[in-house]
Amino acid sequence: MGTQQRKQDSLASKAKVALTAIREEGSSATYRETESTVKDSEQSFRLLFDCAPDAMFVANIETGIIEDANQAATRLLLRSKEEIIGMHFSMLHPPEMLEKTKEHFHTHILQSEVNGDLYPIEHFALRSDGKAVPIEVMAASLTFDNSKKLLGIFRDISRRRQMEDELRESAMQLTKLNMALEKELDEREKIELELRNRKARFETLFNCMAQGAFYWNQNGGLSDVNPSALELLGLSREQFLKSDASSPLWKVINEDGSELPIEERPSSFVLRGRPVREKIIGVFNPKTGAYVWLAVNAMPQFRENESQPAEVFVTLHDITDTKQMESELRKSQENLEKRVEERTLELQNTYGQLLHAEKLSAIGSLSA
Repeated sequence: MGTQQRKQDSLASKAKVALTAIREEGSSATYRETESTVKDSEQSFRLLFDCAPDAMFVANIETGIIEDANQAATRLLLRSKEEIIGMHFSMLHPPEMLEKTKEHFHTHILQSEVNGDLYPIEHFALRSDGKAVPIEVMAASLTFDNSKKLLGIFRDISRRRQMEDELRESAMQLTKLNMALEKELDEREKIELELRNRKARFETLFNCMAQGAFYWNQNGGLSDVNPSALELLGLSREQFLKSDASSPLWKVINEDGSELPIEERPSSFVLRGRPVREKIIGVFNPKTGAYVWLAVNAMPQFRENESQPAEVFVTLHDITDTKQMESELRKSQENLEKRVEERTLELQNTYGQLLHAEKLSAIGSLSA
């Protein structure tokens, strides 16, 4: 019984030793695994920290002293890593912004520890040459060696600020351009309204004027005509606009009654750039079957920077009554001249007879 008990005690003791050994071995393996994981994490963090494009600073939360900085931080501040480490966090920013810098530091701590959310805050970093660089700051609390740290990430937003300034300037310029454009559009609307009013007045004048008026285009065609011209010429609007200089509708004569060739007609002269004033012509009116006498004025119309007329504006003044009066006056004058001539001849004959009678009387007196 005693021997059996000793064997059992010996087995129990060996089991305890084995269990302890197993536990120690397991604990050691876990420790080594944890240590390896920590080392891997530290290496990964260091790699990310040093290669990050944004400036990073590690500050002691309690003292505010910078304990580490990456290469991007040295480029941002134009300082060496040795210069940066040991500085107080407030020295990373312009001194005139000290109160705001402290406020931001505590805000970052609260955000990262209480809310766990990271919100960027715009601020300025102070370079070694004294220039304040606009930055965007985010921060997160970390624990290293049982000490709380604040990891600050500074992103240089100089280019973004510059672009924002350029955008604002562009927006201002665009606003000015829009205002100028609106003003120009208002002016253009006023001009267009004035042009429409002038066109309406011209059309009223054109259509209501007693004188005939029409347009020849540079190709020899007719483009517009007023009612007075149609009445003078005895044509419908359709007939008029479908005709041209060579149309048989146009029977034109000189004052002496001879036919006026096409090349000598007023429109032909003006299309060659020569204005015509008070040209007297006769045009046959098919409705009345008679010629109407017209005083024609034709003026070339030029487009800008063109030497050849684009069209010809022609006015027709009806002088038929005047021509008839002149004809009647000529006839009256001719009749008067004829009567004067006849009367003069009669007087001459009478005077001759008187002279002859007086001569005979004188001869008779001498004979007696």
